[in-house]
Amino acid sequence: MTSAFVDLLGPTLLQSGPPRTDVAIDQDAYKAAFEWPHGCDGCEDQIVGKRFSCDQDANFDLCSKCIHEAATLKPECTFTEAPIPDKVAPHSSTVVATAEILAGKKVLLYFSAHWCGPCRGFTPTLATYYTKLQKQLNFEIVFVSSDSDDEAFAEYFGSMPWLALPYTERDRKEALSTKFNVQGIPTLVVLDEDGAVITTNARGKISSDPDGLAFPYVPKTFRQMLGDRFINRDGAVFGAGDLKGKVLLLYFATAAVESCDAFTLRLADAYESAKAHGHELEVLYLSCDESQNVFDDQLSTMPWLAVPFDTAKTAFTDFAELYELETIPQVVVLGVNQGPTRAVINKNAVAAITSDTDNSAFPWPPMSVVDLHVSTSSNGFSINDKPSLVSYCHTLEGDDLAQHEADMKTLAAECGRGTVCTGDVCTVQDEPSVVFFTVKTAGGLGDRVRDIAGVKDDDVTGPYAILLDVRGGSAYVHDGLNVDALRKTLQQFQDKALDMKRSRSEPTVPAV
Repeated sequence: MTSAFVDLLGPTLLQSGPPRTDVAIDQDAYKAAFEWPHGCDGCEDQIVGKRFSCDQDANFDLCSKCIHEAATLKPECTFTEAPIPDKVAPHSSTVVATAEILAGKKVLLYFSAHWCGPCRGFTPTLATYYTKLQKQLNFEIVFVSSDSDDEAFAEYFGSMPWLALPYTERDRKEALSTKFNVQGIPTLVVLDEDGAVITTNARGKISSDPDGLAFPYVPKTFRQMLGDRFINRDGAVFGAGDLKGKVLLLYFATAAVESCDAFTLRLADAYESAKAHGHELEVLYLSCDESQNVFDDQLSTMPWLAVPFDTAKTAFTDFAELYELETIPQVVVLGVNQGPTRAVINKNAVAAITSDTDNSAFPWPPMSVVDLHVSTSSNGFSINDKPSLVSYCHTLEGDDLAQHEADMKTLAAECGRGTVCTGDVCTVQDEPSVVFFTVKTAGGLGDRVRDIAGVKDDDVTGPYAILLDVRGGSAYVHDGLNVDALRKTLQQFQDKALDMKRSRSEPTVPAV
């Protein structure tokens, strides 16, 4: 039984001991420099130090600089300062036998690093969970480090009360990341007593389940998440059988986000048009509205079905995790059910539906080129997950703009086609090596990409493009938009022959 963990993690692990008593902690300095995983909704910078959360909207936060503008930025909100957990003294560590320490226990592999802001934000939550529930639930946590060196690893592990893979085991760390398809950190993988995977995405579950009531977080089936009771605005009740044989659109929205209202109108027009053309489809509203009255008001504007309010938030959370929801409104388009599952046609169809002004693109597969002001996902991938060519074509007009958009679609086709996902999770065939965006209006997220790439106003003149690799932390500025020159640049990038410059540390582009 334990040999599986020895094969996976090696014969020995490091065990964290009691906190050291010879180290003094300056809590005030620690909290002043504490980096939250949240961005400020005022200035869009990462929040460092004090964070103020809107009491009426859990998705709206302000930093200490912007809280003074709260009455202007979010007049309907009152704000409460979020507590920062105390920093604990570093722990001592000893070497222990893997087989002995993990025998008969479920094991949580914690992929993390000190340089990662979201990791530093989640680790105290996980430590509280571990200290409270580890003996009761009979599990162990093993830290798998992505730190840059042994010194950073030692400092970070010194704040943890659990086990760790020795930092010298770099090859084993890479093998673990590959085996469990770790695409980003923090990631928390739960294994059963025999080393079999229970879930590869336990981070959010632990954050929302501090008492461990749902441990070990066995994933629900699609049918369990969906349920078997839906309603329409007239109060009529429908079942899962009413969705059979239809393309299904999961619509994530809420009254608290203003852009949802405008998109609801656009989606309603596309929905009615598709039905008028004989297409079999249904939309299912997944709400995170705060009250039954608000939910009822929202549903009254919609010609489709909804998960009832009493189960909507659970369904919203489950499907948001499954389809990696980044922002709302969002529409996930699912194919006709094949047994218990549905193929994923498009994980984020907002851009495709918004751009389909003549209602001819049903069932709205991923677009190969998307304007950054419409969506931060193109060809089925987020700008934060794939190298991206962002074209600043806002000075082009008429035929010149139309030709450039056609050129971008040609280049996108040459870099691979992001097509349909299959199963309960998205698996993409013909996965693109680069995804493509335009910026047809100056400002907004286009400026955010420029900022990450370190581009200033006097660095470029006329149309240009930025090749941005968020995960790789690098960027390249391409002068002009000539299609042959862009093709050459893309080929150099794929050949690893392009002189990419380091971008800002830990960059991300916020979702639209």
